Amino acid sequence: TMSVLSSIMCAVLSLVNVCFISEKTDIVIFRDSISSVEIDRLYQDFDAEDNDNLYEVQIEAKSSDRFKIRYWPLGKHDSYKEGWVEKRHCGVFLRSNGYTSDGHSYINIYTSSRTIEHIRIYDMWDMPVQVIDYFKSGRRLKVSIPIANVTVVGWIDRFCPYIYNSCT
Repeated sequence: TMSVLSSIMCAVLSLVNVCFISEKTDIVIFRDSISSVEIDRLYQDFDAEDNDNLYEVQIEAKSSDRFKIRYWPLGKHDSYKEGWVEKRHCGVFLRSNGYTSDGHSYINIYTSSRTIEHIRIYDMWDMPVQVIDYFKSGRRLKVSIPIANVTVVGWIDRFCPYIYNSCT
């Protein structure tokens, strides 16, 4: 079924550095990590019934302000393009690491890309967050999580890289 396929794809893709373009606006794709030379624009159209303006995005490299991405229209992996996008446009949805005995979900926020030391944040698992870094050899992303008047920055290992939050 479609949900099984979605689960399998999410599990496979979560092993690589993937994200979605997180805003419903024109997103500039640059030629390189520092120039202002524009090579493309993406517009994620969440409300359209066709998938012409929805993209899958894979992070390939990073600079201080941008990610080099490989991107393609949803479901069309063979027609990818590459370019650089500002980091603030890349996002993922948080995924729960587990539940407390009284049913509250929690996510683990790790202190670095390689440690097991973490803090837990409760009942925040189904929200989109900005990706600010990634660990190339692993499957952790550094994210920025706004909570009330505070922003928590840390590494996560459970996330959904799809704009519709369609991982199970």
